[in-house]
Amino acid sequence: MPNFSKTEKIILDTLKKNAYFNYEGNPYRLIKFDKPTTSTGEPKTDIYILSKTVHGKNFEFKISVKQSNADFLENKINAERASKLFGTKWQELIKSLTNSVKNDFTSQKLIYKAKQGKTEEGVFTLGWKFEILNKSATNRSAELPKEILREVLTGENLNSTKKNAFIKGETIQNSGVANFILPNAEHIDLTNLNAIMGNIITIDKYINNPINKVYFACKALNYRSKYKPSPKWDGDRPLSVYVNWFEDNNKLHHKFCFDNPLNKKGNAVAKDLQAALASLNIVTTDDINCSNISDYSIVCQ
Repeated sequence: MPNFSKTEKIILDTLKKNAYFNYEGNPYRLIKFDKPTTSTGEPKTDIYILSKTVHGKNFEFKISVKQSNADFLENKINAERASKLFGTKWQELIKSLTNSVKNDFTSQKLIYKAKQGKTEEGVFTLGWKFEILNKSATNRSAELPKEILREVLTGENLNSTKKNAFIKGETIQNSGVANFILPNAEHIDLTNLNAIMGNIITIDKYINNPINKVYFACKALNYRSKYKPSPKWDGDRPLSVYVNWFEDNNKLHHKFCFDNPLNKKGNAVAKDLQAALASLNIVTTDDINCSNISDYSIVCQ
């Protein structure tokens, strides 16, 4: 299966070799095409095509390209993006969603003296990021309303720098807002422009298909205590649920925090954990024992 950047390159190379194409039985003349770019981040449109109909009208195909192995639709959600996706009451919605699967968090091991599944040994869990997928995860996940799928695919509420992308060096209004989707791109003959255009679907039609769903999932942000030369975690990511680590009465304590989604970030939680560990002379998970932790049941060994 080609990687995503290779898929885009093949499509762009195919566009270079064609002046005309058909869409829904009608001929179109190719005027301009490009991969939209922005000054920060990425737009939702992966391939922009400006064409002209037989009646002389311009028509934009702003295509979001998807491969069947692309599970994540949004994987770096912060407070600003959440407000665009969920509206002004985004915090209440996220709290409701995470509380609906609360047991998936509270039953989780938080300290890994031994490897378990994809979680390596030496890990303390800092919290969980909030991500949007096109399929359900095994836990800490649930389906989202259809209206969320529209925003995730189109980017209609993104900021202007992502909506108004650069096409051939020129800023084109709303060029970053997708109106078509090309699903399962790796199964299409991408060297044939008519095959590409015959497989694109309007985002409205895609959303109205009941088989196309969207889910939230909470993925762990882990503090790797054994990482050399010093402990490491995956950046200052906003957390939907975080673990408040603290020292009390010469023991390491923890508390799950559901009430402040996406405002507490990884660096702050890691700093609190490091302070608690330092006060107890704990360097890695190897130093954790029954005498220096309040609840040993959270330890995987």
